[in-house]
Amino acid sequence: FTREEASSFIAAEKLMERFMDKSMGAHFQSAMDKIRMILHGPTQDHISAIESYIRIHPARELFHQKSPDALKLLLDSIAGKTQLYMAYEAFPAKEVTERNVEPVGIFFEYGSWYFMGYCHLRKEYRQFRTDRIQQLRPTLQPFQRVHPPLEELRKKEMPTTGTRIVLRMESDAVQYIHTSKTYYGLVSEHEVVGRTELIFMTQISLHSFARWYLMFADVAEIVEPQELKEIVLEFFDLMIHNMKRPGANAGMVSSSSVH
Repeated sequence: FTREEASSFIAAEKLMERFMDKSMGAHFQSAMDKIRMILHGPTQDHISAIESYIRIHPARELFHQKSPDALKLLLDSIAGKTQLYMAYEAFPAKEVTERNVEPVGIFFEYGSWYFMGYCHLRKEYRQFRTDRIQQLRPTLQPFQRVHPPLEELRKKEMPTTGTRIVLRMESDAVQYIHTSKTYYGLVSEHEVVGRTELIFMTQISLHSFARWYLMFADVAEIVEPQELKEIVLEFFDLMIHNMKRPGANAGMVSSSSVH
């Protein structure tokens, strides 16, 4: 292997450690140990020099502690076309329900692993997040359906109902919400008098949407709905109130004293 190829292995190893489940991470580590054994001379020295300088930290825990091998079990199920038993914690009720599922595919999005599958409890295709899977185990029951491709199912999941929200944002700033706007239900965007109009059909509560909007409120205006505007104004009132509380500025350092 060239030094560049060896470097790519190290980067992949760090990603596998943090973004894959316990079982798949262990298998990759075993493969990397075999690769290290055949590296010699400058290439091995190069790996030793760089591997302690790469750190990767996911934004959240990707797997539930009670189900650390979720990805392996999902992929085994897809390959073998056998159902899985799953105990799943729904959001926001935090109610744990039990069901059999037929996984169709897995994908990583918005900092989390998801799988799409047919749910025998709800009798329809559903999307599930791996960190909410409290238990997952194989069954001997075969798939009862021939499933469409993952991407076809995901296209059907695009929001067509929900709360309509319209924002107008400075066009140069749109790039900074590129990774999150789809999560919040974006259905279209276009230029309007030098600004970008973004239209959402969101399934998320207006309070949650408002908290996201506050991150870029200085460069975006809410066109509709009025209720969202009122929620944001309530948040601003609370922020001002909290800033005026006794001791709120304790420990703050004047900008003039920072060098």
